[in-house]
Amino acid sequence: MKLYKSFDIWKKTAEDELVRYRCFEILSSGQFCVQCADFFQYPPDQTQNQFLTEQFYEFLLDEDPDKRSKTFASIEEAIKNYDAEFGSPEI
Repeated sequence: MKLYKSFDIWKKTAEDELVRYRCFEILSSGQFCVQCADFFQYPPDQTQNQFLTEQFYEFLLDEDPDKRSKTFASIEEAIKNYDAEFGSPEI
């Protein structure tokens, strides 16, 4: 059984939007991956936030993070790859 450390990385975009990258460190290897990116605008939408939290758990239960996404030696590399694969928000 693998152990994962989850954490969030935030980025502000040019459109006054926030992007939250839901990230993991695979403790056995020290590698990093991004499970998903969530987009927020002000004012916060609590219904959206609850849905995204439930989706985060669903993804994690459905498939190991390092099977869902490629892994990298740094979180910066993992985010850069995620943005290249799924479209990078403007900063």
